Amino acid sequence: MCNRVPYWPLGLLWIFSVQNLCALEYNYALNSSVEYTDNIRQDSRADGHESGSVFDNGVAFNLNTESNAVLATDLTGDFGKIWYSAGDLDNEDRKDLSASFLFQPSSTNFRLAILESLRQVAADRRTVRTVNNRRDVNIFAVVPSYFIDLSPVSRIRVAYSYSRIDEEFDASSRDVKSVTAGYQYRVSNMSSWSLNASQSNIEFIDTGQEFDQESAYFRWSYEGLLTNWNLDLGRQQIVDGENTDETLLTFSIDRDVNNFATVGLFYYQGYNDVINTSVSNRLTQLVANEDAVFAEEIAKEQSSSVFYDYTRDRLGARVSLETRELKSEEALSIGREVDEERHGIRFSSNYRFRDDGYNLSRFGVAVNYRYSREVFNLEDEEIRVNEGGIRLDYYANRSVRMFFGLSSRNAAGTGFRAETDERSVIVGIRFAPRGGI
Repeated sequence: MCNRVPYWPLGLLWIFSVQNLCALEYNYALNSSVEYTDNIRQDSRADGHESGSVFDNGVAFNLNTESNAVLATDLTGDFGKIWYSAGDLDNEDRKDLSASFLFQPSSTNFRLAILESLRQVAADRRTVRTVNNRRDVNIFAVVPSYFIDLSPVSRIRVAYSYSRIDEEFDASSRDVKSVTAGYQYRVSNMSSWSLNASQSNIEFIDTGQEFDQESAYFRWSYEGLLTNWNLDLGRQQIVDGENTDETLLTFSIDRDVNNFATVGLFYYQGYNDVINTSVSNRLTQLVANEDAVFAEEIAKEQSSSVFYDYTRDRLGARVSLETRELKSEEALSIGREVDEERHGIRFSSNYRFRDDGYNLSRFGVAVNYRYSREVFNLEDEEIRVNEGGIRLDYYANRSVRMFFGLSSRNAAGTGFRAETDERSVIVGIRFAPRGGI
């Protein structure tokens, strides 16, 4: 599955990027764990529970260069293999890869970005089961761009992007070709505004269905010492579609409250785009539309989130809240409207103890909690999930960390297998020769 993406350009770019090893930073870690659970199949309460063991072995890595390198590289991955003791469950591969290569020679105004994103999402989002419920979503994009300086504070930028989105079941696999253009004016060293326009052709591989999408928006960006914010305001439409005009509004802000805490806010309104290309910024952000319920669907989205980060000495914590609403218009899908709502809250914290001599001890503790609520209005279904856990870490040395954890998961609602609960115990080891990952 997902085997149509040309990976060889990534290999060539990686070889080129490591030619200057002095500017290259890398890290890697090996991990192994075994988890004992009282509900290995995550069956519903009515079906009864079967206990069992889950084995997970994997490797994580990251590789990056300085952002101003001729070939700026940022590569992060986490891959593993999961085995289940229950013989009727399929063993699974765990995959997560994010890669960006930006070729930016200082002698020209030409830039070339090559981007790759591989991740896994739920095969069936209407069930709370996570065991044997994975599908791959792969995005590969090539984005050449060129800018012309009109003055010391203004420029014109044009870009073309080709993106291939491969979804494992092929229901929403598609090609996206986009042309973008923008005029940018730098107000100061911290602030700039721009006018941008883009046109995209979206073709679904399985059915041959095509859409042309047009966007025009105004962007205002500010990067200060304590505060960063970005505002996009404009319009989007699907060409030849009925009632497809949509306001595009994106606003994000993050502020350092003090030396230890950061607070942020994000809001988005517009189409749940398969790819979002900003001609005002150096890099392109890939946004996978794995939310599509039907094959030929481009959904409208309204979402917001807030977060609070705290890091001080040996204590770290983060709390975030988010809400999303997805709506597929009748003229854009298969003749009926689909509404989905999602709400969630996450909390995580970690703490490293000190010994009697006020040095870092070998022990640390981490806690996490997540609550999510999803509503599928077409089927009149609702799913609520509560899950949390606590983990005790033991740092044998700079490279080796052993851990022991307890977790609990409870799901309720009206969907398939929605009434389920699970308790588990996990032990494992992580070996990172260079430390830190």
